[in-house]
Amino acid sequence: MEKKDYELANRIDDYIDLALYKNITSSTRFLNPYEQSLIIQKLKVTKGIKYKVQGGYENSERNIILIYPDDDYIELEDHLAVVKIQFTKYDTKYLNHRMILGSVLSLGIKRDGIGDIIIDNDKAYLIATKQMAKYIDENLLKVAHAHITTEYIDDISSVNLDLKEPMIIKGTIASLRIDCILSLALKASRTKACDLIKNQLVYVNWQLVTKPTLNIEENQIITIRKKGRVILKDIGNASKKNRIWVELQVYC
Repeated sequence: MEKKDYELANRIDDYIDLALYKNITSSTRFLNPYEQSLIIQKLKVTKGIKYKVQGGYENSERNIILIYPDDDYIELEDHLAVVKIQFTKYDTKYLNHRMILGSVLSLGIKRDGIGDIIIDNDKAYLIATKQMAKYIDENLLKVAHAHITTEYIDDISSVNLDLKEPMIIKGTIASLRIDCILSLALKASRTKACDLIKNQLVYVNWQLVTKPTLNIEENQIITIRKKGRVILKDIGNASKKNRIWVELQVYC
């Protein structure tokens, strides 16, 4: 475990103590899938508390985790809101994740202060806590050189945020090694898949991959920089030729 992982674990201990000994509900910052997995492992074996993971919509990547006493019940929707960012038809060239994120961070906000950014035609939706969403709505005036309008949406359930439809790829692979999975997902040779790993462009659950021999498990997220991400959704039986049937979700 890296130093930053230990620091994260220590913060979670503080949140657990608040729930166990002071009967207080607390929330983490927005976490990537790898950070979420570290925390959930700990929360699952801690008695006397409950937790909920929420990012605003079903397939969200960056989520907060609320930790609360075992006898409490909370509605997570009360903690999150949406900022709708509207572009003019002349400025849609600035409508991309990198430029929106950079403009938001220039307001003095850290990356873990906001959740996912969802692009939809001439607009984008940004998920944040209610307090942070109000701040962004009041202060975000431009994205790069584009003048934009913003709208604070308190009821997160009123917006369809699950816009990304994955491409489903089914096939057989020689093994569950990451180079085999990338080869199938990208319709490329294993040599090209290994080159992506060698050039430090591939991550699994936000951890850099350095070896093509890494075995992938169900529901792990493979991110390929500037290309998209792949999720191993299902592992089937081996064929007579010892090839493994798999189902992938590919987001480009």
